[in-house]
Amino acid sequence: MTYTRILLATAIMIYESVPEKRRSVKVVHLLLHLIALVAGIIGIIAVFKSKKEAGLADMYTLHSWLGMSAISLFGLQVINSI
Repeated sequence: MTYTRILLATAIMIYESVPEKRRSVKVVHLLLHLIALVAGIIGIIAVFKSKKEAGLADMYTLHSWLGMSAISLFGLQVINSI
């Protein structure tokens, strides 16, 4: 999940600060967002697997619900921008 935040911040900074052609900057920006989305999904899968192996319930705290909605809304945003 930390990698997701780092990649998102990098994607935003690249889009705003790199003085290259607009098209190439947009492609790098999109690729970093896609990599961040995949990293977030892998993180969610890892959390569900570890909870299942430990025998704990999933999605019972506000933190887990907010995290799931954040990654879901981010995924919808990326999908709609493509």
